[in-house]
Amino acid sequence: MSRTRILLATPPILAAYTANIWLNDLEERYPPIAPERSSTLALHTPSRASQHVPHVDIYATRIPLRALLARVRGLEHGSDDVKFQPTQRDLHVAWAQSVLGCRTIRAESKIVGLFRRGRLHPGDLGQDGFAPDPSGTARQLMNGVMEVVAEPTVNQPLVTSWVIPDGARVFFERLARWGYPWRLMSGGRHEMSVSEPFEGEGDDVPFGPFVEVRFASAHAYEVVSDEGDLLDQKVIPGWTGRLHRGFASTQSGVSMRMLATFNASDGPGSASGTGVKGFQTTAYLSASMIWQSPMQSFTWKGIPSDIVAGIYVLDNNSQFGHDQESSLK
Repeated sequence: MSRTRILLATPPILAAYTANIWLNDLEERYPPIAPERSSTLALHTPSRASQHVPHVDIYATRIPLRALLARVRGLEHGSDDVKFQPTQRDLHVAWAQSVLGCRTIRAESKIVGLFRRGRLHPGDLGQDGFAPDPSGTARQLMNGVMEVVAEPTVNQPLVTSWVIPDGARVFFERLARWGYPWRLMSGGRHEMSVSEPFEGEGDDVPFGPFVEVRFASAHAYEVVSDEGDLLDQKVIPGWTGRLHRGFASTQSGVSMRMLATFNASDGPGSASGTGVKGFQTTAYLSASMIWQSPMQSFTWKGIPSDIVAGIYVLDNNSQFGHDQESSLK
């Protein structure tokens, strides 16, 4: 019997240990960014007055501005439109479309489409923008998983909301009233933003200017009067929140390789790395090194690993995060 118990206990113990190592590495390398300096009021505002937002998680990395500009030109203006001067709105839209168009989100959206529409189709992922439909109804993304709360403008990044079915939420609220120590959230919001451009420092100067791209997540919970003050309100277990934050930081990194797709075909440059194509070539080779050994710091042809990672990571599971002082216009 003891051997059977050991055999049954070993897989979950190994899984928990591996997950803990993975999360420790992510948290050490990419700590969350202070919400008060890099998010908008819309992210912190719950959908109903009966809700509260106990915490906000934001992950970010810096990438060369020209990597994002290549996507902006490719989407709307053509790669030969050298006179195009992008606005902050253009950058917000390009980054949001990169995040929503990555493989993991497309796969999730297709699964939802199978259950809701009877076919494996990702639905609307913002490829045609984020404005309301002709009737004025807020745009639904990912087959209805997310709804646009605030479309990108010069002063506002994309903010979306999602909800948990009332049945699941109410079930855990009943358990909580009977003494269960946790509750399920009502839903939450995501924000996908881009900072104003800023110059690099030291060895980074030749590769600038840069922008900081961010992915933020906020959970909203119903306020239960019997639980007292907001600080005493029950939320999901700490380990569940930690897994969610780890997934969010990794998911954000998945969103970068799509930029490299645009870099490969858009914008002037040479293999020396002086233009968009040159940067993409460097990033492509180095991204494989990051994927095989994500915790190793290195330089490739004189380019620091954090810059290399920032250029290529869109649509491939790479780590994500780099705190850089900046502000949204």
